[in-house]
Amino acid sequence: MPPSHVTLPEEVDWRQEGYVTPVKDQGQHFRKTGQLVSLSEQNLVDCSRSYGNNGCQGGTVENAFRYIQANGGIDNEASYPYEGYDGRCRFRVADVGATDSGKAVPFKVT
Repeated sequence: MPPSHVTLPEEVDWRQEGYVTPVKDQGQHFRKTGQLVSLSEQNLVDCSRSYGNNGCQGGTVENAFRYIQANGGIDNEASYPYEGYDGRCRFRVADVGATDSGKAVPFKVT
């Protein structure tokens, strides 16, 4: 809650503020399936601890991707909805909404 003497705008476009890059046109690579799929955050909260994440206490994107790759995917939101607390892993291969076969390339300072 902001202090009473501060007025906040109704909305902020962080692109115009220079804090994020402009939206990019990904052309044919936008959607492989032709559908926009909502993925399960709770799947990561509950199941990625062995990859270095800490449930509701946080984690890293890198560890999340390592889990998704090793696990063969991440469930969709409809089958594994967000609960907001640490729970037991209920991942089901039948409910995979996306997979990842990408690779992180280390940043090299020259």
